[in-house]
Amino acid sequence: LASDMDSIIQKTSIGIQIHDPRTKWSDDLYLLMGQAYYYKGDYKNAATTFKYIVSIRRMLEEQKRKRKKNPYRRSAADRTPSIAAEEKRNIFTALRHRTAHNEGLLWLIRTYAQSEQPEQAESVIELLAADPKFPKHLQGRLALEKSFLYLKEDNRLAASEQLATVADDRHTGKWLRMRAAYINGQLQQQTGNYQGAAGHFRNVIA
Repeated sequence: LASDMDSIIQKTSIGIQIHDPRTKWSDDLYLLMGQAYYYKGDYKNAATTFKYIVSIRRMLEEQKRKRKKNPYRRSAADRTPSIAAEEKRNIFTALRHRTAHNEGLLWLIRTYAQSEQPEQAESVIELLAADPKFPKHLQGRLALEKSFLYLKEDNRLAASEQLATVADDRHTGKWLRMRAAYINGQLQQQTGNYQGAAGHFRNVIA
């Protein structure tokens, strides 16, 4: 995949260079670039790219605050420490552009876990789990990253609990829920819990 990933990195780099960093597509370009680095196995650059998505949001929020009549007066929501981006999902916002900020944070967890940096991955997980702005429809995705980290640490019991959450989450794509249930069935089978494994495999078939 290296040559294809290099092509993606080159094209996203050009897109970043020729567009204003304040454009709403900036985080999407960085997300795509970070994913390409991840699949190349270049986890250091992947993590740097995903972290830059967070810094872009902070820059835009600071500029927005300065444009207000009283830039030093902030609402209670603004004063609450948060690294996540609030996402409003309804029929009126279905076709609007959605920020890639939260997606970048989830990929950052995955990158830390894959690069044998569990402490950093756990830190981001804890921040998102306690973040009031982290969207409910992404709770299943957060559980998925938790399960990935637990599997890397060979903590099968904790991974199984998180995979069950993913499989039951209606906001998560069906293929991902199916895959989570299948892996959970394999984990239960390996530990000798054949009845539990059969239940997860039936979930896959359903």
